[in-house]
Order: sequence, then structure tokens, then C-alpha cells
Amino acid sequence: MKIKFILFNFIVIIIIIGFLSFFYHPAENKRVLGMAQNGLSMLPK
Repeated sequence: MKIKFILFNFIVIIIIIGFLSFFYHPAENKRVLGMAQNGLSMLPK
């Protein structure tokens, strides 16, 4: 069950990044991507 929850969060984060990339400049988008990667690295492996 936990793996499904993590996968769901991962998909949501990808969708949010894709959505934000339409509104932010590339430099800002890199910062958002970095924040998302930091969030993913905090997830239990």
C-alpha cells in the first residue's frame, strides 16, 4: 500500500511540475524542479 501511495505522490508531483512549467520561466522552473527533487529524496526508499 505504501508503494502505491509513493507512486501516486510521484505522479502528482510530475503533473504539478509540468503545469508550472507553462507559467514560470526556465530559471524559475529549475528551482521548482530542485524543490520537487528535494521532496522526493526525503521519501523513504
